[in-house]
Amino acid sequence: MTETFDHGYAVVIGIDANAIPQLALPTVAHDVAAVRDVLVDPERCAYLPDNVRLLSGAAATKAGILAALAWLRDRAAADPEATAVLYYSGHGALDKGRYYLIPYDVTNSTIYADALPAEEFNTHLRATTARRLLVVFDCCHAGGVGSRESGLENLDEADNLITAAPFPIDLAAPDLPDYSGDEIGGALEAVSDLLQGEGRAILNSSTGGQKSYLRADRTMSLFTYHFIEALTGHAPHPDKATVVSVTDVMSWVTDEVAKSAAREGRDQTPVMRTSGVFPVAQLLGGRGMAVGLSEPPPI
Repeated sequence: MTETFDHGYAVVIGIDANAIPQLALPTVAHDVAAVRDVLVDPERCAYLPDNVRLLSGAAATKAGILAALAWLRDRAAADPEATAVLYYSGHGALDKGRYYLIPYDVTNSTIYADALPAEEFNTHLRATTARRLLVVFDCCHAGGVGSRESGLENLDEADNLITAAPFPIDLAAPDLPDYSGDEIGGALEAVSDLLQGEGRAILNSSTGGQKSYLRADRTMSLFTYHFIEALTGHAPHPDKATVVSVTDVMSWVTDEVAKSAAREGRDQTPVMRTSGVFPVAQLLGGRGMAVGLSEPPPI
């Protein structure tokens, strides 16, 4: 019988639609669906479906996002063994030096008054006291995916509405040091592997001066595609490893996104911080794998 990881909780936010049509990001719907699917896949993250809250379309309002963050905080507070994941894909923007996430329900006349300030988002994030916390931002889509060559011409207008910017990683967790090693390896035991380690980690899709792009086939964002690859076992692992550690994910995504972007003549390098090492997924249900994969296995 397949086990589940009952201590895993996640909020997956995708701003694929927008009350301002020029800000719509249809491909984000594919990103959040893929992230949600790998989180509940019993062979990978094994979260209970009821423990993963997905916000997209008209539900991804400012109030909806704040309610989902409060739900994640409360679940983590009630479970001392909690692993919490927060994933956001959508517009990130700057106005007068202040950073905002752009929810569904912004209006043309008051974009930044209706948006979610990073400070407010950060307050909720810091209140999430999970033993293991992974925060992932695939931000700064304005212009980055809205180019004539991408086939999404309507997004050219987005640069006239908001100034694109990736999430300011230091706002979310300024106390997290850069990490340059991997402390997890060896064989562990099935879903209980996911209870190993502790810490807080943040992965941002690009540096402060860059935009985040779509894959050439426009099926997903470049960053999220490689993030899913890492969670499904593509990253190199120590011999006999049965889990994917957060540093496996970070190193794989950083290298692969940069290489994929370079092939398209673009610059995009994810930024990572972590205060510890902990598992985020199983390797094929905890059985491990003897060889790598050339394509993401179907979910």
